[in-house]
Amino acid sequence: MAIVNVEDYAPARFLRTRILERAGFRVAEAETLAEAERLCFALPDLPALVLLDLRLPDGSGFDFCERVKAERPDVPGVMITSTYTSADARRDGFRAGADAYVLEPLSEAAFLRAVTPFVEGPRVVPTEPPLVVTDLVGNIMRINDGAARVLNVSRSARGRSILSFFCQGRPEIMADMVRAEKGRIVQRVVVIRPRERKPFTAALDLSQNERDLHWIIEPAAVHVPVS
Repeated sequence: MAIVNVEDYAPARFLRTRILERAGFRVAEAETLAEAERLCFALPDLPALVLLDLRLPDGSGFDFCERVKAERPDVPGVMITSTYTSADARRDGFRAGADAYVLEPLSEAAFLRAVTPFVEGPRVVPTEPPLVVTDLVGNIMRINDGAARVLNVSRSARGRSILSFFCQGRPEIMADMVRAEKGRIVQRVVVIRPRERKPFTAALDLSQNERDLHWIIEPAAVHVPVS
């Protein structure tokens, strides 16, 4: 079984294929949805994964993902885009059945982290990411167990400002909150200072859901010097 890499822009398609092949995966390329349809439906073997661009010359990646999930629900799909970067677009992607929604540009390591959980070994139901829900000025309204462990707080942290956990770049984070309020998805590496623990680097995903801000904070594999 191969990863089906669907992308009409040749340099991006070539780069993703090279990264995946260097990591030991077999890759089949498709430049159009017509080619992707042959690879996903006409061949007897199920694809290991469909890596799907969303803007293609002969149709929408959202529609194609929905069809794949309807006819072959066991095939995981990862949407990857540099164009559809709004929170609404990501919600549309998950409604279409995407298992992950990845924004470019991203590093080779981040790309492999996004892809490999779906093609290495038996598939498992992904756990809920560490999520903090705040109001538009950053006051915590809800926090799940994963985020409570990451920040070393109890789930009764309601009312506390999430900005107090960032030990660098708070003005930039506040600017990101404005961008998220306007419907953008913000992804960056940040430095988090949990309660009574040492700072660490984390990957932040910030977006708006209705009138709330959703903060996904996951420890990152990269190192950022902490002063």
